[in-house]
Amino acid sequence: MSPASVPGTSGEIAPRPEPGKILLLALSFTAFLVGMEAIVTVPLIPGMSASTGMPLKSGGMLVAAYAISYALFAPVAGMISDRLGRKSVLAAGMGLFTVATALVGFAGSFSELLVFRVLTGIGAGMVQPSVFAVAADAWPEQMRGRVMGIVTGSLVAASVLGIPLGGWLAELGSWRWTFWLLAALIPVAAAGLLTRMPAAAPGTAGRVPLSVMLRDAAADKGVLASLGASALFFGGLQGMYSQSGAVYRLYFDLDVGAISLVLMVAGIGSVLGSLVGGRLADTRGKSRLLVLASLTVSVMILLFALVVDLAVSIWLVLVIQFVWALMYGVGHASLNARIAELRPEARGTVLSLNASAMYVGSASLSFLATWAFESVDLWLAGLLCAVANWGVGWLAARYLRERNPEEQASSESVH
Repeated sequence: MSPASVPGTSGEIAPRPEPGKILLLALSFTAFLVGMEAIVTVPLIPGMSASTGMPLKSGGMLVAAYAISYALFAPVAGMISDRLGRKSVLAAGMGLFTVATALVGFAGSFSELLVFRVLTGIGAGMVQPSVFAVAADAWPEQMRGRVMGIVTGSLVAASVLGIPLGGWLAELGSWRWTFWLLAALIPVAAAGLLTRMPAAAPGTAGRVPLSVMLRDAAADKGVLASLGASALFFGGLQGMYSQSGAVYRLYFDLDVGAISLVLMVAGIGSVLGSLVGGRLADTRGKSRLLVLASLTVSVMILLFALVVDLAVSIWLVLVIQFVWALMYGVGHASLNARIAELRPEARGTVLSLNASAMYVGSASLSFLATWAFESVDLWLAGLLCAVANWGVGWLAARYLRERNPEEQASSESVH
């Protein structure tokens, strides 16, 4: 085991014991719960509407309330974690996340649902970036891609299992059961995480004003490039993915069950890609793998749109979407691992800013792709999302290339 330093501390590089499997399991489980919370309302909207008076067509606002509050609060929580340490921010975030999730289950009106979803998003914004920061803090650089791949895969797995599980619980009893179950599971994840995570002191970052930390991070070309890459990569995914249900219905006349199965298989591809990509990133280079993945995704998204328009074969469309999802997982794991290395002394800040950028990119490109699909045709939506992914490859090749191992070790020891 090679020595590694704890980010945020000063002095010589000290040997660090390899974290246990329980910590990795707790990080992964926490990421899964955060990911599930983000999308679990999708199959529950009819039941929530019937029992709270929420307009059925307003159900998307529950997702938006969560995403907007997450995006706005995550950078603040990330900077605080760099100053005060991850554990205090995670403890507060997990507490708020638990209480707010339980309150969603008790909501009696649409306004209450919105308020509690905002609180849940704030709690998630305190938790998820810190989860990635803890993973990067605890494992050395040569294992970081693999660990990030597992945690990222768990986050993506929520999209595969979260919607079916939420729908099943609603059918079994009530939509409220889903949120109460999540509220019961969050403390379990918190116990494993808070008792096993390394107790890193705030160090240098703890003496720097928040405004200075944000200014320094914003002045770093690598950090700015990572924000652009996060927004474009996640936005390019969601922009086209959000059209998938309509595409399979309009062009191939699939019913809801068949569409759900198709999207679940694509989600499995993303999980596999995250796991494989994380391992490859440690040996092949994170930025190099990100370039390959983003350019492949760019081609696959454009092919998806063109093949659908030509109505060639649904099986060819399914293969294209699976490859697209697989390579997205590869790239996402590589991107997260690379971001975690950019500014070790402000790792929480940088990761939380990138989390916000993901949501901004998702909202922006989903809007543009929807407009293109409705106003022109699917090929334009595909072209927009393909160009976004090409931009990720350009940013990765120009601004996110790794330094050699000696430079990386020196940077982490100084910070």
